[in-house]
Formats: sequence, C-alpha cells, structure tokens
Amino acid sequence: NGVVEQVRHYYKNSLKQALCIQGGNPKAALNLSKEHHGRLWDAIQTENYGLYRQVQESKVLTTSANQSTRLPIRLLMNNQPPLQRPCLYATESRHDEDANDDATTTTLGAYLSKHVPDYFQNGLLKQEQLSDESKPTSESSTTSPVEWKVAGLSQLPLEADLMELWQDLRHPDQFLHIVVLS
Repeated sequence: NGVVEQVRHYYKNSLKQALCIQGGNPKAALNLSKEHHGRLWDAIQTENYGLYRQVQESKVLTTSANQSTRLPIRLLMNNQPPLQRPCLYATESRHDEDANDDATTTTLGAYLSKHVPDYFQNGLLKQEQLSDESKPTSESSTTSPVEWKVAGLSQLPLEADLMELWQDLRHPDQFLHIVVLS
C-alpha cells in the first residue's frame, strides 16, 4: 500500500532526526540497521509494545550517558512549522563551567519560557496572558487564552520535569511533541 509505505518512510526519517538530535551527531541514526528499523516498524504497525520495548532495550534507541541530556522535542505553535532542536536538560552531574543558558532547562515551564517568551516567563505563564476575569482571586482558579499540550495532554503542570515527560510521553519516533495554541 502506497500510503503505508509513505508513513513508514516518514517514521524512519523522523526517528533518525531524533537520534541525531539526541546524540549530537548522526552516529546512532547511521547505526540503526535495516533489521532494527523493520522490527520497530512491525511493532508499531501491529501495536506490539513488547516487541517495541525489546528493540528499545537493545540500546538501539539510546545514546551514551554523557549525551542522554539532549532531548529531542518538537514544538508546534499556531499552525507554524515545528521548532525542532535539542533541549539540553540540566543534570546535577554537569559542572558549573559546562552550564550555559541552553543547559538550564529542566521543566516544561522553563522550556516554554525559552521558546515561547511572548506567553511564558521564568517558567510560568505571563500574567498579561490572563484575562481580567480569569486572574486568580482567593475564590477562583486561573484560566488562560493560551493552551499547551504535551503528547495530547492539556495543561500539564509547568513545573513538570522535562526528562520525565520525555521518558513517559515521547512518541515512537523519540520526539516529545509540545503544542502551544493562543
């Protein structure tokens, strides 16, 4: 079937992009054998999570420990082309001299503040994004004209750990998909 073949081709390319982002080089993507890709695709097509985990646990989809802090994330905003680049996740093991602005992202809010500064600041939704009737009072909760979704789940806490979100909610192509709508 031509459509299934196009989807398989898209998945393969998307997976390779994520592996390049995660590893910081194309080595992991180039090392993905035709057999491993075939097994991954079969697992997805047949909804066989056991087979998918088996391939994933064979270390085909992982990189070395010093590179595991690069998270492949796709940010989609208001019908714009997706922003796709590594999110350098700050870990306790990083030395201060290694830290920079890119290496301080640990929460969903921090990531959104960096990449969607018109709506988020310091890991929180900017107050001006709240309408007057939705600004918090002692009796009300906060609502916003800005909506964010992670892997289809709406309004996850901005304090959520980005590594945990990536580990639990990434797509089979290894990307964590974040959507911001205003």
